[in-house]
Amino acid sequence: MKKITLIALLMSVCVLGVFAKKGKQPIAFDKIPEVVQTEYQQFFTAEQVQFITVEKVFGHMEYAFLLTDGTKLVFDERAGLHKAENKNGVLETLVPTKIVEYVHATFPNAIITGYKFEQMKQEVEINNDMELIFDKRGHFIRID
Repeated sequence: MKKITLIALLMSVCVLGVFAKKGKQPIAFDKIPEVVQTEYQQFFTAEQVQFITVEKVFGHMEYAFLLTDGTKLVFDERAGLHKAENKNGVLETLVPTKIVEYVHATFPNAIITGYKFEQMKQEVEINNDMELIFDKRGHFIRID
């Protein structure tokens, strides 16, 4: 009985070790994957980077950028943009054109302050604290 308990305890420790989170780690721009560097440089310069962190999330790597103007960006290891935030407005070229056009048509004076891409939906936050939800193709669903 004691052996079974000991084996179960050891297995639990091993499983916890495998799933333990290391958390965000700082990383230099030249150490991130080239595809992420290339995607980033389509919109910004390396000089605008204030800080970059890397974190393993659900089995893949995420690279979070903090820029000197306060913009926060999160890319996955395949250079897919997951998140963009800036209280003064995100660069609209980061947001799909269909969504930008909808926001401008529906809320003419609004500024997009946040964009988030998830597996099945996209979210846009505008400067009046409204969150607009779109499907993955950019079709409007609802306001949160």
